[in-house]
Amino acid sequence: MALGPVEILLPTYNGGRYITGLLESLCNQTYSDFTLITRDDGSSDDTIDRMNSFSSHLKISRIENTDRTNLGAVKSFELLITRSSAELLFFCDQDDLWNPDKIERIVRLYEKKKAHSGSGSLLLFSDLSLVDENDTPAGDSFCEVNSVNTACIDDPYYLVFKNPSPGCAMAVSRSLATAALPFVQETFMHDWWVIIHAALTGEVVFLNDKLVRYRVHSGNTLGVTPDRQRSFLSLFTNWLRPSRLSGIVMLHRRHIKQGNAVFIRNGRKFSVFLYLVKVLLGRLIMPRIIRLTGRGLRYSWVSPPRR
Repeated sequence: MALGPVEILLPTYNGGRYITGLLESLCNQTYSDFTLITRDDGSSDDTIDRMNSFSSHLKISRIENTDRTNLGAVKSFELLITRSSAELLFFCDQDDLWNPDKIERIVRLYEKKKAHSGSGSLLLFSDLSLVDENDTPAGDSFCEVNSVNTACIDDPYYLVFKNPSPGCAMAVSRSLATAALPFVQETFMHDWWVIIHAALTGEVVFLNDKLVRYRVHSGNTLGVTPDRQRSFLSLFTNWLRPSRLSGIVMLHRRHIKQGNAVFIRNGRKFSVFLYLVKVLLGRLIMPRIIRLTGRGLRYSWVSPPRR
């Protein structure tokens, strides 16, 4: 049975410089049965005008923001999820470019996985290529640049310290997305919270193909940390610098707080010890193995069994 309509969730904020390219890439999708659900978060540029110019080309459902309230990215996505109705939801960022077959490829994979497992509690994501502010290639693979161990994408402890994908490459069943709400104070980013939730309660699926051109610029460098070519010694000594060490401690405190909150939401106990073991393996050891062998390695022997 065909899936039917899907929905793309797009919050906008001062995205006038890049949003036309995104909307054009949505117009060129081979799977056209979708609605774009959008809300502007109080832009002061021409973002809304550019969105309006595509009203005759895309099916757009707008959530009005007449008082120009600024919710921020996390709460904006939460609101869009609550207003959705389709079975499958796509997270979307205003500055990226989607390959023409992105929606179609993800929809077909979702249908296949759902038919096989009998459950629609799925989160799917693909790899991404990187482009700069001028659409010039800036890297072949997001997963390669970030040393993503795709063998561990269903391991919630691995996901607590490393988000393997930005939200713009994700699609999630609405039932799973709504079960992950509300996003709480500890939520670092909406996509990170949802993928941890998916690993705990559903299934995380990776499509090893680059379906999004992810724009790397000064406003969205979160998620791109190209340190895979640095030696183990240089990384270790860099971490020992007091200023760097302090930042690392603060960052992992945020990761632990978010992970603990998701685990508690799902009735699970979070182990800081297991988390630190995963960090040691995932940050220091596995990137070297991936670089040398070209493939990841699952280390489920340090994870509790899934319920």
